[in-house]
Amino acid sequence: MKSRVLPFLLMLVALPAAAMHHHFHAQVIAIGGDVPTAGAVALAPAGGAGNVVVEHYDTNGIRFDQATSSVLGTDDGHVAVTTAVVALRNIDILGRIQIEEITARVVGRQARGAAEAEITIDNLRLKNVVVDGRHVSLRPDAVRLNEVRTFAALRGRDGASLPLASALLDDQDQTLVVAGVGTLYFGEVVVKPGERSVTMLRIEFEPQHPIRHLTIGTLETNGTDMFP
Repeated sequence: MKSRVLPFLLMLVALPAAAMHHHFHAQVIAIGGDVPTAGAVALAPAGGAGNVVVEHYDTNGIRFDQATSSVLGTDDGHVAVTTAVVALRNIDILGRIQIEEITARVVGRQARGAAEAEITIDNLRLKNVVVDGRHVSLRPDAVRLNEVRTFAALRGRDGASLPLASALLDDQDQTLVVAGVGTLYFGEVVVKPGERSVTMLRIEFEPQHPIRHLTIGTLETNGTDMFP
């Protein structure tokens, strides 16, 4: 009798682990706000890959040559990896602001059974930012955030914790006011349990413009282990 019961009990214990699966989530939006959204792609819950390329965007004084948005989700049974990538080339805003290149990547790695993914931000670039003919040097950096790759690690950090809304640049570089255009916010990050969202450029325009709000280069990733 014992020899029959023991295998049955072992099977009951093993079933939940075998049945667990990863529910993926990631999305990228190259441009959005009070303009037509473009370069938007979302990852299916089952993972896989998605990619979209937009060329020669031109609306309401906002232009760029090309935007590429991509998402990827893989699961080898031990670690689920979710990746979101955005890249834009030759952005022009009202003829006043030009940016040669904006890129960013967010990667989440969640070990099977872990409470949340470890998320890193890299491949950051704000290349050749020019405002009214003046070059503005911006060097986004995710070193501080990548030292605390989970929400739990962020909240449990010794000393002064990073805010749940953080930035990829120093305070003096994060915000730029352009008279006649509005306020530019560079490298904004929102941190939530198992999730990080990056917006490389957000603009709040002055009241005279038909556009009030604009985001360029937004991407996020999160996910969770689930039982059927």
